[in-house]
Amino acid sequence: MVVDVVSVVYECPGCGERLLECCCAECNVFCRRLGPGGRCPACGEVVLVEEIGEEA
Repeated sequence: MVVDVVSVVYECPGCGERLLECCCAECNVFCRRLGPGGRCPACGEVVLVEEIGEEA
């Protein structure tokens, strides 16, 4: 799997949603930074770069 664009992945402490922005619009809270990642071009899910090797 290859990530389209490397960005910063954040996780909302309220709902657990992974986002590519630092604030969850649904919960209206700032998110925790997880690390580099982006959207999977195959499924659109937000993944971390370190997780890509785990699926191989």
